[in-house]
Amino acid sequence: MKCFVINLKRAVERKQYISNQLHKLSQEFEFVEGVDWQDIDPGSLTQTASNIKIKNSYRTLTPSQMACNLSHRKVLKWLVNSTERMIAVLEDDVRLSNDFPDVLNALETTTKRFDIVFLASRFTEEGLLDLFPLNDKFNFSLSKAKEKGALGFVITREAAKEFLRILPKVTGPIDDALHAYFLHGLKTYTLKPQIVFHEDEGKRYSFISETKFQNFALKEEIMRSISMFYEFYTHKTCFRNRVKSEKIIG
Repeated sequence: MKCFVINLKRAVERKQYISNQLHKLSQEFEFVEGVDWQDIDPGSLTQTASNIKIKNSYRTLTPSQMACNLSHRKVLKWLVNSTERMIAVLEDDVRLSNDFPDVLNALETTTKRFDIVFLASRFTEEGLLDLFPLNDKFNFSLSKAKEKGALGFVITREAAKEFLRILPKVTGPIDDALHAYFLHGLKTYTLKPQIVFHEDEGKRYSFISETKFQNFALKEEIMRSISMFYEFYTHKTCFRNRVKSEKIIG
């Protein structure tokens, strides 16, 4: 399976950090130059950030988050126009488990249909519900609450195509959009236990502090609150339905 790592041209330390890990694991990979928030037209950010609607992320959109969204979309568009059946996508400030290559191989050869499998989670194992096994060590699971983060995931070409069709524009952080299976209808799962981590070693290279959050106007705050409640209750309903139809463990 092809593995793509999103990396900013100026993020030299992050590039070396992830390269060392992947070489040690004998994992083949390619770098994709990410979109730098410094190169984004401020006018386009303002227009996007004010476009808050129901069925949209309720989180504010910073310049760095917009750049992250555009970077991931760059990889997804490549996948759609390729002949690859699926690819792995990594951000460049993560720590990888030694099981990373074996998991990619297992996902590539499994007969179980999936659209996206997230390789990291914001929750401990208690926050993840097992649905069915990938192998004797890993399971496909669902997060009991809404996930955040797009540190690492495997996505199929058909899923990338459908995601870009349903969500063609940047309207929030990319991780909110990818995890929103209650919105795009894709079969998303979280690997348990996770094999991609974001810890102190990687965080010290973070560029998040370079940009500041934008405040919403009153109208936007109201729509943001509606979106937050919409996502909470829709996720809860969809989670319950998926568990009922897919759970075969326990």
